[in-house]
Amino acid sequence: MGAIEGGKKPAEPVAAGQTQTATPEAPAPTQEALSQQASPPVVPAVVAPVATLITVDELLDMLNSGKMGDMKVGDRFELTGELVSSEYWMTGAFGEFNVLLKAKGGADDIMVFIDEKETTSWRDGQKVHMIVEMGEATIKGETTNGWLRAKFAEIVP
Repeated sequence: MGAIEGGKKPAEPVAAGQTQTATPEAPAPTQEALSQQASPPVVPAVVAPVATLITVDELLDMLNSGKMGDMKVGDRFELTGELVSSEYWMTGAFGEFNVLLKAKGGADDIMVFIDEKETTSWRDGQKVHMIVEMGEATIKGETTNGWLRAKFAEIVP
């Protein structure tokens, strides 16, 4: 009880003819030590990269502009586009499967790398909402950037 209240246990009376021996008491834990024992370790939060909301046409314009509109590897973009030209969806030279999104009213398109398993029910004309990340790819030892990889994709009504 004394330890809980922060006080010391009262001394017991010593009988005649007995000597009192000192018993060392362990120091009471500090408030800091108690709070460290009760708290779980602090784990830094993982922050997901922010995706810039953009249209397919705007993204194509950036890719085709000087210095690719200052896009950097790892930049993410959120967009909704129309799937087109499914006859050309394939595993390309990078070993990655790609789909095509309609751009510029059908005059152009954008290729996006994606896991083929995600696309089994996809068809031309469907709208797909995606978060894509700008990345690099290497062919025959030459690495280039400007390649888009889907990090998230779902068909939307």
